[in-house]
Amino acid sequence: MVFHYDSSDPLAVVTAPPPNESPEGKAAREEHEAEVQRISDQIDDELYAERANALETGAATTEALQTLWQIYSTPSASQTQLNANQNAHNNDDDGWSNLDSEGTTPREAPSRHVDGPNETASRAHKNLQQDFENKLVEGSQYFLKVREVDQKLDDLQHIVAEIRQHCGEAEMQLKLTEEASLSLLEQAESLRYGTRETQKSIVLFFLDRFTLNEDEIEAITSHEISLVPHFFSAMNKTKRIQSECRVLMSGEDGPTKAGLDVMATTFLYLEQGYDKIHCWLAFEFRQIRMESQLEVMSVVREAIHRLSEGPELLSQVFCMVIPGYIPIRLLAEARQSTLLALFLDALARTVAHT
Repeated sequence: MVFHYDSSDPLAVVTAPPPNESPEGKAAREEHEAEVQRISDQIDDELYAERANALETGAATTEALQTLWQIYSTPSASQTQLNANQNAHNNDDDGWSNLDSEGTTPREAPSRHVDGPNETASRAHKNLQQDFENKLVEGSQYFLKVREVDQKLDDLQHIVAEIRQHCGEAEMQLKLTEEASLSLLEQAESLRYGTRETQKSIVLFFLDRFTLNEDEIEAITSHEISLVPHFFSAMNKTKRIQSECRVLMSGEDGPTKAGLDVMATTFLYLEQGYDKIHCWLAFEFRQIRMESQLEVMSVVREAIHRLSEGPELLSQVFCMVIPGYIPIRLLAEARQSTLLALFLDALARTVAHT
């Protein structure tokens, strides 16, 4: 198989296979080209990975590339270069020989050591291997760092999962608490409503139990002399309120304000009621004396019975109706003082005789 290439293209000249290539040489060449291609691809990948140093090429890599170019260049070009070097060396030797024949000793030319293809390839391979080892170490360190970061990310993921689990449990507990709170709020609202209704009923019961209505107050406090039919029932209710109000006055913290107010109000109503009975009895007794009536009405008896709770008012009524009437209290006091004086006199005489 014959390959055609442009002799004016240096790259084509370098990469073109040598003429009359044997199958073994072709296989070796293709293997070397594949290795070179692999190395070139790897270098390209590293160059792309390190964009910051994309324009800088290491000395070892540059030398390796030059060595690879020298190794895989065409034999004709290499041979031509070697022949040129040899001719130059021979010319130098001729010059030295001419100088020797003339009897002149020239300066020694500096020796130049030209590396052979095997030594250059070995050095290039060594440099490439060193670069690869460095890259491998850097990659290993990077891998270890990535592994450590990955481990930390796994730990963090576990922690986040636990936090999510706890948050879910807290959210569920919060939901249950909210449901329980709703039922408690409903119960509290019903209890609050029941408390308001109870307080309202207590207030209404208190007002009905410890206060007089307008008709009862009018019957007791009116300026009319006549006693209306429900006057005595209003007086009875006032006395009952006054007696039951003592319960409000016997609290642990002392008398309550409500008890004091009720006691003061009922006392005022009772005083006005007694005054009204006093005035009405005085008027009725005058009528009985003027008309000489012997029959006493039930209302009069009830009024006298009520007024007997205040003996002073009853005595004033009898004094106004009966001339020379002495109150029973005064008679009792006089009798008591007389008996005491007689007892002391008898006791004194007995002591004197002994």
